[in-house]
Amino acid sequence: MSFLYPLFLLGGAAIAGPILFHLIRRVTREKKSFSTLMFLKASPPKLTRKSRIEHWFLMLLRCLVFLLLALAFSRPYLSSEQTIQLESDERVRHCLLIDKSASMRRDGLWEESLSKAENWLTQWKQEAYASVYLFDESIHQVVSFEDWSGLNPDIRTSEILNRIKAQPPSWKATSIDDALLESLNRMEEGAREQEKENNQQAWELVVISDLQSGSRYEGLRGQDWPKHAYVVFDGTEPRNSSNAGLQALQSDWQIAEDESFIAPRVRVSNAQDSDQEQFEIQWKTEDNSLETNGNLPMYVTPGQTRITTAPKWPEDQRVNQLVLTGDSETFDNTIWIAPFKPRTSRIVLLAPKGQKQDSELEYYIERAFQSIPEHRIELIQSQTEAWEPLAALKGIDLWIVTRPLNDSVAEGLREQVKKGGIILMPITSVTMQNTLQVIWEDPVLEIEEATVTDYSLIGKIDFQHPLFAPFADPRFSNFSKIHFWKHRRILNLDLSQEELRIAAYLDNDEPAIITRSQGLGRIILISSSWTPKDSQLALSTKFVPWLYTALNWGRNYQELRTQYSIGEAVDLSSIPTEDKLAIRNPNGEVEKKSADKLYRNTNLPGIYEIEADNDFRWTFAVNLHPDESRTSVLPLETLESLGVPTRDPENAAEETPESRQQKAEDSRLLQSQEIEQGQKYWRWMLLAVLALVLLESLVASKASPKQFA
Repeated sequence: MSFLYPLFLLGGAAIAGPILFHLIRRVTREKKSFSTLMFLKASPPKLTRKSRIEHWFLMLLRCLVFLLLALAFSRPYLSSEQTIQLESDERVRHCLLIDKSASMRRDGLWEESLSKAENWLTQWKQEAYASVYLFDESIHQVVSFEDWSGLNPDIRTSEILNRIKAQPPSWKATSIDDALLESLNRMEEGAREQEKENNQQAWELVVISDLQSGSRYEGLRGQDWPKHAYVVFDGTEPRNSSNAGLQALQSDWQIAEDESFIAPRVRVSNAQDSDQEQFEIQWKTEDNSLETNGNLPMYVTPGQTRITTAPKWPEDQRVNQLVLTGDSETFDNTIWIAPFKPRTSRIVLLAPKGQKQDSELEYYIERAFQSIPEHRIELIQSQTEAWEPLAALKGIDLWIVTRPLNDSVAEGLREQVKKGGIILMPITSVTMQNTLQVIWEDPVLEIEEATVTDYSLIGKIDFQHPLFAPFADPRFSNFSKIHFWKHRRILNLDLSQEELRIAAYLDNDEPAIITRSQGLGRIILISSSWTPKDSQLALSTKFVPWLYTALNWGRNYQELRTQYSIGEAVDLSSIPTEDKLAIRNPNGEVEKKSADKLYRNTNLPGIYEIEADNDFRWTFAVNLHPDESRTSVLPLETLESLGVPTRDPENAAEETPESRQQKAEDSRLLQSQEIEQGQKYWRWMLLAVLALVLLESLVASKASPKQFA
């Protein structure tokens, strides 16, 4: 007989209570005489010896109640028939992590990983707790602790291997830090759910990986590892130690504007342990054949990199792949190149062309809006007095009105604003009053020349306004040096309208810049102009970025790139459409996606195409992450220096000195809790206590002295 909580047996000493009470002798302490009893014969109670116990059976019942209560709380169990030493695996919680990143595509690595996984699964006992995960940039569950116990032990290993084979290596990079930390958290959650944390089981994390030096491991720095956790790195070895990789270094805007020639800059890296030095770079045509003309020979010694310009684009072929030949490992020898189409903004300037002198508005607009490789500006000057030629213009991003317009043109512009256009309107003179009334749809507006003594300054700016939000940083928020020599007052303006906002005030509290939302578009009104005779605005360093802010207002323009890495999210919010986008991956599969979302399914290398219903087309390339080409082995000392507790695969089953004493105390076939939980003798003892209490009450009532009336 063993006891789970033997200290409760001390409660059995409570039997001394009933024994003492039964030894107490009843005696007559004081006598009183009653006249009514004078003729009766006295019969005093018979006295017994002090050490004599009366009612032995009643006393034994009461003692037995206390003894059974003490036994019940000590949780007894029988272990004589089940005393066998525990196997070491029954005190270990296992987790198998298998690398499935792009570098595992090298010859022979995946097959070796499957073989090692089978060995570990076979080595672990059927009763052990275990889980299996695959990892690249993230972790992928194959078998959880719950799934492990639910699988048939006879087919458990084969079933798990089939699940692993169904998820071959991906094209993603390796994040060994995320894999270890996430699996450690899941092991902790599993132990907590099964209430095993107090048993301090050993946690064994087995990592099957090529441990290439391009793995991300910095996240392990500073991690507080449990004392009972350790990591076993079971490395795989490729059949070919040599590896060279090809990466694109081309910036998007380095592609020729006419798209007739592409000469991207590329980098060739050769592994430290490589035995090859001579390579060639070639274009691959649409029929997957290599372009033989213009091959570029490369000589790269082991452990070195070289940057060069790719061969000339074959003008008579449709190509989008560059291939590195001469390398025994081909998983990182191909890069995809997508032609870059820069963003184009169309701006219409409604002003007489005239002579471009310093006093003219057009002069500063032409010099402010300059094309750059990634953003082309198409500036259209028009002096027409008819709306029809302007209506034929498509895709106008900004209308700049610097002169009075006739009603037909002003009404046409007003409708363009309602459809999403933006009008920038500096009030150059009071003659623009009628144009403002038509565009603003308010016939009571008036314009008058303001009286200015010397000059005016900008007194207050709303940096929450989209036009000034980019300047909210204190380094760029100083507009106080801009002098305004002249400005105009706008009378009868209803400032209570919700769609109207004043973005900036002059120092005399008169509005300097007023904006109004009208339909889907906006009107930006400036009470002065940027010509030197009106202000110094055009001479300010804030002028050009402020104009581009007005151009991009509400369009959320983000740079549309043509080069991404595997797994990198593509921001679709900059695509000018409200319709669903059709995204075609390299396999030809089409996915519908909202334009305000992120596209994350960049899991395959190759060319992706985006189409919208408004004739929008965009092509981008997804290539392997450059770190995957760094295939030299990462020294275990690097991980150990970050605090990772490691063991050799051969000694993984050995116990640490700290756990030997705990092991000697807890080694049984079944733990004490499990044995006692199966027997539960304490329940029968409590039932016996209730029965004895009832019997004691009955015996006590019979043994009590009779009462006489």
